[in-house]
Amino acid sequence: MIVPLLLVPLGLLESTATEQHCQDIGFSVVYVNGIFTNEQKARDDLFFLIEEFKRKSTISGVKMLNGYNPSHLAGAADLVQAVSQAIGKPVSNYDRDTILRQIHSEVKTRKILLVGHSQGTFYTNEMYDYLVQNGVPRKSISIYNLATPASRVAGSGPYLTSANDNLVNKVREWSAMYGSLPPLDANILIPVLNPDVDELWRGHSFSGEYLAGASARIVDDISHELARLVAEETAAPSNGCFTPPPMTLAQKVQHAGFVVGDPLASTALAVLQTTGAVAQRAYGAAGAAARIIGDALAHIFSTELSSASAQGAAAALAIASPQPQSDQPDIQSTETSNTLSGEGASQLAFASDVAPPPPPQSPEPPPAPPPSETPQPETTDQESTPQPSEPPIMPLHGSGGGSPTPVVQQPDEAEESVSSEAEESVPIAILSPTDGDALANASFSVIGTSTPNAAITVRHGEDSYETEADDAGDWTLPLDLEEGTHELSFVARVGEKESDALPLSITIDLTAPEVPTLSVVECGSSLAVGGCLIPTDEVTVSWELLPSASSYAVVVNGEEGEIVQGSEQAIQIEFGATTTLALVAYDAAGNRSPVSHVEEVRAETQPLVINEVGWGGSWISSVNRVIVPQNQWIEILNTTEQELDVSQLSISRTGGAPIQLTGIVQAHGALAIIPHSSTEVSGKERKFVFTGQKVVVPFEALSVDGEQLSLLWNAAGGGVRVLDSTPEVAACGGWCEGAALAEIGSIATTGVVAKAPLSMERKQGAADGTSPSSWQRNDSYAASILGYGGEVWGTPGQPNSAALPEAGIYCGERSNLLAAGDAPVPFDPGDGKCELLSRFVSLGKTRWGYVFKGEVGNAEEVKMTVSNHGFTHLGIGLAKTVILVLPEDVHPGDTLFFALWEGGGDGHKDDFLAYFSDGSAEPPHQNFRVVPWVYQPE
Repeated sequence: MIVPLLLVPLGLLESTATEQHCQDIGFSVVYVNGIFTNEQKARDDLFFLIEEFKRKSTISGVKMLNGYNPSHLAGAADLVQAVSQAIGKPVSNYDRDTILRQIHSEVKTRKILLVGHSQGTFYTNEMYDYLVQNGVPRKSISIYNLATPASRVAGSGPYLTSANDNLVNKVREWSAMYGSLPPLDANILIPVLNPDVDELWRGHSFSGEYLAGASARIVDDISHELARLVAEETAAPSNGCFTPPPMTLAQKVQHAGFVVGDPLASTALAVLQTTGAVAQRAYGAAGAAARIIGDALAHIFSTELSSASAQGAAAALAIASPQPQSDQPDIQSTETSNTLSGEGASQLAFASDVAPPPPPQSPEPPPAPPPSETPQPETTDQESTPQPSEPPIMPLHGSGGGSPTPVVQQPDEAEESVSSEAEESVPIAILSPTDGDALANASFSVIGTSTPNAAITVRHGEDSYETEADDAGDWTLPLDLEEGTHELSFVARVGEKESDALPLSITIDLTAPEVPTLSVVECGSSLAVGGCLIPTDEVTVSWELLPSASSYAVVVNGEEGEIVQGSEQAIQIEFGATTTLALVAYDAAGNRSPVSHVEEVRAETQPLVINEVGWGGSWISSVNRVIVPQNQWIEILNTTEQELDVSQLSISRTGGAPIQLTGIVQAHGALAIIPHSSTEVSGKERKFVFTGQKVVVPFEALSVDGEQLSLLWNAAGGGVRVLDSTPEVAACGGWCEGAALAEIGSIATTGVVAKAPLSMERKQGAADGTSPSSWQRNDSYAASILGYGGEVWGTPGQPNSAALPEAGIYCGERSNLLAAGDAPVPFDPGDGKCELLSRFVSLGKTRWGYVFKGEVGNAEEVKMTVSNHGFTHLGIGLAKTVILVLPEDVHPGDTLFFALWEGGGDGHKDDFLAYFSDGSAEPPHQNFRVVPWVYQPE
């Protein structure tokens, strides 16, 4: 693994740091990423981990480092390594040792925690095994692995794998198929936060899934592991906290291959801006490294897995491995041949004692083309490219995205034309940073390779700086530049020989982007009079693109989300909660802007519902009892603590044109939508007069045969959400409740039965408006009055009726109710203040009421006072407040009953009293009710 680091001098060199002390105080946390993760993404992931740890942990003195694990040969070499790691036989320690050399100068504490993700968990396991044998006591080091495809955690450390991690689940299937050790069992269920990701990688991302969905658990686990580490005394080397692995000859060969093969595989451009001979040797090195690893994999698969898998792996590597030209020696015939024997071969090719198979035979090189003035390019038969055999090679252990296919182009014609003069030039390559990079730090190091012990000179305007390559040809040059774009030129020199100048353009950007401005699209159709309240749990955060920024991140409830390009992002929020949303911007160098202004968004599932439908209209008793269906209404109820504006709502109908609403409804208030403020009946204007809140919105008359009404929220930017609906017409064969003409009382003396329309009301707390059981008929005890004696039998703009019975009594709370016709039940009248109900008598007729102890025909009267009417006389109201005073001879368990009847004249008092007391008289008429009960005080 080649480690290009932008801010500090790292690389494949032996440690050249000055002697450093290993501290007892503090902690070093090393994060190792998975396959196919570029350096910027690895840095972003570590940044998010650091931010979460700062917010949620109380442990201080923690330094978090990136043990960066890049891809080689466009991922092909990493697939080989991952497969071999999965079966416990890594083909090479190259990446492990590179990471260890990288972090050697950065780890300055005895207490070390390795945090791995995906394929990085194989490396943390391997690093642990190395470190405990090279200066780090077991009590001073631990591992915490996430999304691990491995079957163990070295040192018995903790791990976290989600049951929703598709990649780990797939690896588990492959393990069963090929008989290798399966990954550790899932031990958490993290909801998938990015379902649009390719299926194989869904639920696997470090920051997008694990950290976003389980940050508290991850920080807690890390904090627990850090707290149990002990800075144990050890005979560690004086230079650093552990002994770094040496750079072996085998790894130098791999390094040479990857130096050229990596950029070739990903960009098809030669990184060594040199002439043909050096480029050709570079191709040979890349091909040799790939073939060596391919041979190792084939050997492993031949003994551990199926031959089909081995062929698939070899084919994948062959695609990424250009063959050497005929006029150049194969790299195995020169210095690489030494690598393939002895210690180098065993370390690179096989992690076992089994002897490696002989290297594959290269095809005969094509004959050199005859000389001509115009060289003809060599043609390639595309169909002859080896293809992987089934089953395909496993795209193991990445951190997101898809499974890239290695793509390598052949060198162009100019590169294939090799001159003897070019062979004498000195090679030079820059590994980090890359040309055109923007850096957020003025102090950084340029890392590169050349001929061993070459003198390296960089020219920067009129200034120049020098360094020297080491015995392996690796070099590093620290620089400190001012903000701005700098053009650098690098030259390598050995004796009289000198390389061509290698340009490098670097921009030092120390200025953070300006503060971005965000908006929440859905808040454009907010229901709240002040602030943002919306009936959806998914919002679109949008922003204007800044010239100074290249990417953005939405901050949700103080936690920064994934970094994205573009000008908007969909964000999931929680119903029943207020979510804060803000925005930060990043430039190409990684500078972060200050946080934008904060938007507070409240999400509610049903902030408004349809609460009542007065589909029967009203009637005018003082004129000619004419039904007036124009006097209809639809009531909307506010279920929230906020004042709401209904102008973003409309009501769709199955029997008429939609109704666009307008108006303000108070917190927990009701708003009646009426088609007009008055109407004319028999030549007289009848005004819609009631005490509730109302707004005039003209609409076509509601059908008395039934309709389904739906309350719609019209979201900004398009889209409609149904907040509530009444039942379908078919559910009840019309309106499920209410009535056009319902019997609401009778008169015994005339035989007249009063009729009137009743509204359909929602039962208190009923959530599902489409269910018939959520609705009731108005009980007619609460009526809003029209002018000229008419009544609206409903409660527009007011609390709905309590669905009280036609005859009965309640004392105190309405739930403390007795209804006529029920069997005697225990009842406590409390303080005696009660409400007598007598809807069975027509409005406008007098009624009487008594309380008796005993049973009908064998009872004694109990005193009851009626306000303003003396005893027993209830007046002409449907309900009447009374004061009940029980005598001392009434004891718990005694049976009592209320008697209610229609009165006329003296109310037939004497006859009814005789009937109820001793049965000596018959009741004068049948328009009476008896409500029995058993006295049972609490």
